[in-house]
Amino acid sequence: AKASAHEDAVTRGAHAGIYGDTVEWQGELLERVEQSLQQTYAAFKARVTEGRSLDPAALEELAGGRVWTGAQAHVNGLVDALGDFQTAVDLACVEAGLPDSRRVDLVAVAEPKRWLAAEPVAAAQLLFGRRQSQQIADLAAFVLDSELSNLLERERVWLMAPHLPRI
Repeated sequence: AKASAHEDAVTRGAHAGIYGDTVEWQGELLERVEQSLQQTYAAFKARVTEGRSLDPAALEELAGGRVWTGAQAHVNGLVDALGDFQTAVDLACVEAGLPDSRRVDLVAVAEPKRWLAAEPVAAAQLLFGRRQSQQIADLAAFVLDSELSNLLERERVWLMAPHLPRI
């Protein structure tokens, strides 16, 4: 089965659609995105240098905007150990000074909302009131939980974005 999809957006403000998947970052927009990325990366490096007691220059030499595998990060001292979620919990317990015999309760975080439908449904509630927006929410759930969702999840999607900013 094939699904035909089209995009239509209503925006307000010069940079309202900055993270839209069809927006090509150029000029001032590209500069703003790169500035935001640089600020985020600088904050990340500051946390790493503090948390790992590393010299900022040494971290920059090591990191330099590269992405490491887990094994490479471990060899370079950027992670404490390789493992799964339970390994992380065990290490956190050791770091917190909890005795080995103590049971640790993990608090589950609520399942994330469907990001695809959350904003349109909220907008429909404001525009049409609860009664009609419930129908829209039901339709969104049907679309997201039905064969259409399964079809989209099975498809291999390649994103080619030649104008992405570089770190």
